[in-house]
Amino acid sequence: MHQLNFRVIDPQTIADQQPAIAEAILPATVDLHQVLVEVAELPFYEGYSLYAITDLRLPTGEVYELLCGPNGAFLLDGGNEAIYRVNELAPLRLTPETLLPYLRFFFSCTTSAAGPFILAESAEDLPWLPEADQKIIVEATAKLQPLTLLEHHADDLCLLNATILFRDGLYSTDILVAPCPLTREGNEEEDSMLAGEIRLVNHELLMEELEVETDMCLEKTAEDEEVDDEELDDDPSVFAFYKPFSPTAGFDFHEKSAEFAAQVVAAMPEEIRPRAISEDGFHLAVADLTFYPDFCLCALTDPAMPLPNVRFFLSRREIAGQLVPMNKTNGPIYDFNSKGPLLLTPESMPSYVRFFFFLVQGQLGRFNTVERPEDVAWQPTATEKDKQTVNGLLMPVSYIGIDEQGLHTLKATVIFHDSLFRTEVKIAPQSMEVLDPETNEKEQLFLGQMQLVNEEVLLEELPVMVAN
Repeated sequence: MHQLNFRVIDPQTIADQQPAIAEAILPATVDLHQVLVEVAELPFYEGYSLYAITDLRLPTGEVYELLCGPNGAFLLDGGNEAIYRVNELAPLRLTPETLLPYLRFFFSCTTSAAGPFILAESAEDLPWLPEADQKIIVEATAKLQPLTLLEHHADDLCLLNATILFRDGLYSTDILVAPCPLTREGNEEEDSMLAGEIRLVNHELLMEELEVETDMCLEKTAEDEEVDDEELDDDPSVFAFYKPFSPTAGFDFHEKSAEFAAQVVAAMPEEIRPRAISEDGFHLAVADLTFYPDFCLCALTDPAMPLPNVRFFLSRREIAGQLVPMNKTNGPIYDFNSKGPLLLTPESMPSYVRFFFFLVQGQLGRFNTVERPEDVAWQPTATEKDKQTVNGLLMPVSYIGIDEQGLHTLKATVIFHDSLFRTEVKIAPQSMEVLDPETNEKEQLFLGQMQLVNEEVLLEELPVMVAN
């Protein structure tokens, strides 16, 4: 852990705490005769210390990290609940001298569902991949700033600034910390904060697509997403976080007022209603869709969250009644189409293809429609020759006609991973049965269901950003 000084102690010195420790780590067990115990004193707590207990019986050397004190032992499992509980019991003391150690401790012990936020104060804090470009490493290192206290208050929010690595993006971020339990007036209701609670606000993206280790950070998330994909097919009411639409994606979004955004959120079913981290609430932008004449695409953004931070959903134009959250699968779209609002015309189908490929993102990545030079997300290493070669192969998403099986057919250029393809896109004009030419077996298609066929690889190993 960052700047925590552990020292080895005799395991028998914590024998009186063994019952509390045993309860905290259930269903696992430890034998104090076969463990290594290390302790670190924490200046922001009185009476509580951080213990790292290594089980020497196991070949993996399983380590349990716990906060132990007069009122019990609390296992640090990646969540913030144990820390907030000890903050209440200890109690927490956040002074100008202890605020920085507390934040370093907090970030090193916790992770979000989408991965950890890593305080990046020096070069060794960034987990670079072996093949990372040295120029990028130098550039990123030059942008790092030490964790800095800007404002300290004993009974109001404290303000700090830091550079933070989240997934493969480096951000300059302000951090709000409650030194004691606080209640603030929000846009719609009071916002309560626990002692030591942390909020990240005012993010500035410094660099993205960094070649850093993310597998360990996201291992649990990746497993969860595999499970969630099955669940989402049955329950399309779960939001997923997206990056914003590119300005070149062909959708004309119009910003709505903060008051209108608050009304939209308040009208959502309680079980899916999000809460804003930003003090200013959510931003809402709306785009009309020619293929859903009675509905619009809504982009709900919390600017205090790092990317991806957009929740997309379909809603009736008056933002009342039916609401369909997008979750990166095709389930919500096909289910929505089955209710009959899909209007497929030669003019509307290219937009439907762009919409579909942006919002449906498979586990292996997504197909990125590229029609113009500005649609290609190049890496910094791309040369002018790379760009000119690709630009000469691009084409708009174009309607061709109806094939022999009655499927609408379009042609497009797409990037998948680092390869450029020209492909035909088939769209079912209704629920229908068609013959799969590869298997020579009949397949049932839904209204609006898409297929990519006759893919032609145009270029491979392009220096482009991989869409996900």
